[in-house]
Amino acid sequence: MGRIPPMSAKRREEMKIYGKKRKAFLAKNPKCAVYPRRKATDIHHMRGRAGKLFLCEDYWLAVSREAHIKIGQEPQWARDNGYLCAKGEWGKQPEE
Repeated sequence: MGRIPPMSAKRREEMKIYGKKRKAFLAKNPKCAVYPRRKATDIHHMRGRAGKLFLCEDYWLAVSREAHIKIGQEPQWARDNGYLCAKGEWGKQPEE
């Protein structure tokens, strides 16, 4: 039996697109949305990364690494401040 590839061919293609979109998004949004005095280095996916959400900039947030960690560690705080979707919205696909 052959090894299962760590990433599907489809996801590999999405990653190429994501890399370009990510770079452009961070260039347009250089400051962290949580800590404006810090440089944005990460893309936070406010509804998750499943399906079409991975490339949907409508649910992206430019953040610093520190802010990204805080959002992950304090989800209620993140929801209260608009950095994370409401409960029940996680993974909900964008309208077409």
